[in-house]
This record gives sequence, C-alpha cells and structure tokens, in this order.
Amino acid sequence: MGGDQVYAAPDGTVGWRPAGRVPVRPNWDGTLPVPGDGRYEWDGFLDADALPAERDPDQGWFATANQMNLPPGYPNDRDTVTYDWYAPTRHHRIAEELDARADWTVEDCVRLQTDTVSLPARRILPLLAGLTGDDPLTERAVGLLREWDADITADSAAAALFEIWYRRHLRPAVFGKALREVGPEAEHAAALARILPPDDPASDPRVDLDLLTGPETGLDPGTLLATLSDAAGELSALLGPDPAAWTWGALHHARVYHPVTALHDGPQPPWASVGPAPRGGSADTVGVAPYGPDFRQTTGATFRLVVDVGSWDDSVAMNSPGQSGNPDSEHYSDLFATWAADGSFPLLYSREQVEKHTARTITLRPPAPATAQDPNGR
Repeated sequence: MGGDQVYAAPDGTVGWRPAGRVPVRPNWDGTLPVPGDGRYEWDGFLDADALPAERDPDQGWFATANQMNLPPGYPNDRDTVTYDWYAPTRHHRIAEELDARADWTVEDCVRLQTDTVSLPARRILPLLAGLTGDDPLTERAVGLLREWDADITADSAAAALFEIWYRRHLRPAVFGKALREVGPEAEHAAALARILPPDDPASDPRVDLDLLTGPETGLDPGTLLATLSDAAGELSALLGPDPAAWTWGALHHARVYHPVTALHDGPQPPWASVGPAPRGGSADTVGVAPYGPDFRQTTGATFRLVVDVGSWDDSVAMNSPGQSGNPDSEHYSDLFATWAADGSFPLLYSREQVEKHTARTITLRPPAPATAQDPNGR
C-alpha cells in the first residue's frame, strides 16, 4: 500500500485517504508466506471506495504518523490492509498538541512537524525518582535527567545521555532480564539485543516500555543505576568527561549522499555528500530522526509542507538538501542548513506572487519534428 493523502478546503472540510492498491488475497491475509501452487494468487485489487478513509472527524482533526489508523468498523479481517503498524508514540504526541488548542498558525504547524519531545523518555524518567548515584558521574547523570523536559533537542546534554542510556544500555538490560526469566536457553537473545542498531525496528518502544514499567519485569534500582553509570561512562568517552560540554547534536547528525556516488569509483567528488549537520530527535519523536550505530540519521522527512488553506500564498515548505539534483546548481544544497535547523521557505501559489518573486525562468522547448529530407531533425 502507498502513502497517505490528506486534503482540506476553505469551508473547513478535511479528509484522509490512502494512496495505493491493496490486493484481494483469496484464502489468506498476506501476513505469512504461502505455497505458490495457485491457491493463493491475487484476485485483482480492492476498489478505492472500499479502502479505509476519514472525512470531517468529530474531534476536528486527524493525524497520520505510521500508527494503526484504520477507522472503527473497517473489516480488516476481510479486506486486509495490514496488521503491522509502527508504534503510536508519534501520533500520541501530535494528538496531545492538537487537543490542547485550536489557534494554530503556520509557524506552529512547522514547529509541530519538527517536534522532538520523546514520550518514551517521559515514561522512563520517573523510574529514577528517589535514586542516588554511588559516584559523582552517576549522581550528576541522575540529576541531569531529573531536570530534563524529555525534549531531544540537538543542544541538549540530557538528550545525549538519555539516548545512549536507553538505546545502548537500558534496553539490553531489560530484554536480558525478561529473557532470563523465560529460561536460560533464551539468554542468547539478550546478546542479540545488544548488537541490534540503536533504532532498529526491533527496538519498538511499546515492548521496551511494557517490560520496563511492568510489575514483574521492571529493573531493580541497582540495575537502573548501573546501566545509567555505563551510559555516562560511554558518553564521557565520546564527548569528554564534562557533562557541560555534551550535546545530542555533537553525536546525532545528518549527512546526505548523491545517488550516483554509489557508482563512482575512486575518491568521491566534493558534491558527493552534503553535511554533516547536528540534528535533534529520534525514531520516537514527531520530527522523526532514526539513526545508526554511527549516530548518522538514516531516515526522516526531507520534504515538509504546511498549507494555509484559503490563504494559499502564506504556505511554507522544505525540500532538502536543495531544489536541484545538479551539483553545479546554486540550489543543489542551499536548503540543507535550513532543513537541519527545522526551518522552511515560502511556498507561493498565486500567479501574481510567483511572478513577483521569480528570479529565473527556464523554458523547455521540444525539438522541431524530423523531415523526410533530414530524418535526424537537424
């Protein structure tokens, strides 16, 4: 299935429809492999009108963030779209913001698109209540997280500490404990948890949080402090011993590569990559920014759009690293820094405003048709 299509009109109508084709699967739902003996062949595709959709919801808004968004009553057991959804963490954060007010501006929407508050962090931080470190570094780490607002900004020391702690130390510890309780034969899975990339899909925060906050699988205070101490030690090795010098953006960064660089032999030309630039966020934030073991952002929204419905010329957008894929163009990477800083540019709509702000016009003309005397069209 493809992506989501949202629409709005000046009269207040809002709606959502999926974009893509969902196959009709006789005798199965597509969740597991089946024999290729003809019993499970696709039988066309579901009609577009049969797919899930939403229009003018009672709450006055809707949001899509890869969460389970099938409307109530949709017959997914019969017309199966999927049973595999991302964690609803980002959607819950959007809902929290949209439910809180109705006086949204274009600038507010840009801020929400790039929001870096981590709801998993909010749930994990209370586990430190009442705990005291046995050494100065651990005690300072506890204090740093206690005073933190769970916003994973690029300039935050606490954000750097939390991400190292959560992804590289706390998560393996909680999985290891849960698996040991299942049986010694499952302990190898704890080792697997340690080597998975920090934002691997297997690190679904729903699993982590259920294990951490569950009555029987939560970690004891000693293990919590030990993992935090290890995280502080790792961060000290990465960024130095002074927490005042730590920032998440000193580790978490964006660098983009031109698609043709994979085909280029020898030293890469200067235009082969753009960046790096410090970045906030994580896989769990609205401004989604997963990263690999080297902390380089692996996916995320390079194109963003906020439309001021009815006042079209006040709309804004972003397209990183630039509007041109030609390395010789001045617009090849001129938007990268603004994108990395969660900014936007005006997206003019009316002919009057477009012509008023036009800096350059490119005219494309087809070649003259070939003649009988000159088949090559020269």
